[in-house]
Amino acid sequence: MKLLVLLAVVAGLWWLRRLAQVGRLARQLRQMRQVSREAPPRPAPQPMLRCLVCGTQTPASEALQDARGAYCCAAHQAKAAQDALSRTGERKE
Repeated sequence: MKLLVLLAVVAGLWWLRRLAQVGRLARQLRQMRQVSREAPPRPAPQPMLRCLVCGTQTPASEALQDARGAYCCAAHQAKAAQDALSRTGERKE
């Protein structure tokens, strides 16, 4: 009889512990769902600028700009500057 009571107490403690774990997991799941519903705000659309060398469309925030126009990378900006210098050199001669 004592063995049955001890077994019932152990089973009851195991059941309570299991309920606590399930409750904890349910709270974590609710928190994860709430976080996933709160999506980060989408960035505003940016104007696209065309590279003067290759014609690639680049977002205005990433494009390199100078007095001549916009470029997709520093190499194209340097190439345009070099071409502009060579054109002005040809005109002087």
